[in-house]
Amino acid sequence: MYLDYLKGILPCRNPEETAAYYEEILLFPKEGARAFALGRSGHMEVVESSPVYAAGPTAFWVEANHVDHVYETLHAQSGLHLLVDLQNTYYGSREFQVTDPAGNITCIINYCNDLKDTARCACTELYAKEEFRIVLYVKNLSACYRFYTELLGLKDVYHWEENRGDRGFKYEIAPGSKCYIETLFREPLSVQKQGTIVLKNTNTKSEYDRIASLAPDAVVFVFDGFHFTLQDPDGNYVIIEKG
Repeated sequence: MYLDYLKGILPCRNPEETAAYYEEILLFPKEGARAFALGRSGHMEVVESSPVYAAGPTAFWVEANHVDHVYETLHAQSGLHLLVDLQNTYYGSREFQVTDPAGNITCIINYCNDLKDTARCACTELYAKEEFRIVLYVKNLSACYRFYTELLGLKDVYHWEENRGDRGFKYEIAPGSKCYIETLFREPLSVQKQGTIVLKNTNTKSEYDRIASLAPDAVVFVFDGFHFTLQDPDGNYVIIEKG
C-alpha cells in the first residue's frame, strides 16, 4: 500500500543555486537544507545530478492560497524567471508558471472556484496545504497509463482529451490523497524530459518482489533494504522507499 506521500527530485549541476531560487525567490517552505514541503503531503528536493536520477528537467503544480497575491509577492522579487504570465485558463484555473535555473517548471495555481474562498484568501501563508502534482510529459501515454494503474495500482481520478495534442491522466497516490502524478501528452512536445519521483510503501520488500516478478525489465536499481527504482515506459524514474 502506498502512503499519502509524493516527492519530486530535481537533479541539477548547481544544486545550491537552484535550491536558493526556491527558498529566496519562490519563498517555498523549507524542510531541509535543499528540501521543501508543499501541499498536504508533497515534497521537493534539489540534488546534484547523478546516474541514480533521471536527467530532468521536470514540472510540478503547487496550489496558492490566493494566486494573485502570490504573483504580486514573487513578481517583486529580483531574479524571478517568469515563463507564463498570470492568466485564466480554459480548464478553470488561474495560474502562472516560472522556471528555476535548471529549467524545471513550477505552475502556481488556484482553481477559479477557490478564489471565492474568503478564508483561503485571508491566509497569511502563500501556499495552500492542498494539492501537489508532479507532471510527467510522456510520448507513450497508453503504456504509461498501464504502468501507473496496472503495475503500481494507482487510481486514475481524472483524464481528459482536449484534442489529439492535449491528453492526459491524473493518478491519486493513496485514497483521499492530495498528491497526484500526471502523465501528459502534448504536441508540440515539451522541452521537459524524464523526471524522478519518490513514493513510500508500507511493505517495500513485498512490493519489490511483486513488481520484479511482473515486470523485471522495469527495475533499474534493485531493492537494497530501503528502496528500489523503476523506470516507466517513457524513462521516468520511480523510487519506492520504505514507509
